[in-house]
Amino acid sequence: MSIKEILTQMFFAFFIIFSAALLTVVITYSIFGEQSIRIVDIAKLLGIAAVTDLAHFILYSKKQLSKKQMLVRYILAGIYVLVVAMGGMTLIGWVHWTSPISVISIMTSVIIIYVLIVLIKFMHAKRAANKMNKKLRKLYLDETLLKEYSQLEKLEKKNEQSKESAVNVGNNDKK
Repeated sequence: MSIKEILTQMFFAFFIIFSAALLTVVITYSIFGEQSIRIVDIAKLLGIAAVTDLAHFILYSKKQLSKKQMLVRYILAGIYVLVVAMGGMTLIGWVHWTSPISVISIMTSVIIIYVLIVLIKFMHAKRAANKMNKKLRKLYLDETLLKEYSQLEKLEKKNEQSKESAVNVGNNDKK
């Protein structure tokens, strides 16, 4: 995967992270009785989303990774996202460590958002792989048909040559 592809994924993931986090904040505010979300809170959320989005660089590799290596990287990226999000929200004042419900709800929200993004990435990768496989199958079938067609043409030429030589032999016998 190239840096350009990573940056493109990061761009789209950022908006998913931000949207899901904003939705979570709105729900949390409404559950815990906050009256409104301030613009400053949204700006802080943008910053947290941007820093957590850097987890894509943990997943980046120039070489092909095994499933085990990718799983380890996804776990490390998840831990990074959880630590950054919880740390950022603690600095902002959204996490109240004395309230277990606050901590658990925010941790659960962060984990759900991370899992959502990973699932979206897997679905996108699977769709791209299926598209590629379909093109490869078509190419293989086209090549196979082309080979069969050229073999058929060769057989037809041999058949025509055999007929011509049989006709020539028959004409020579009449003379």
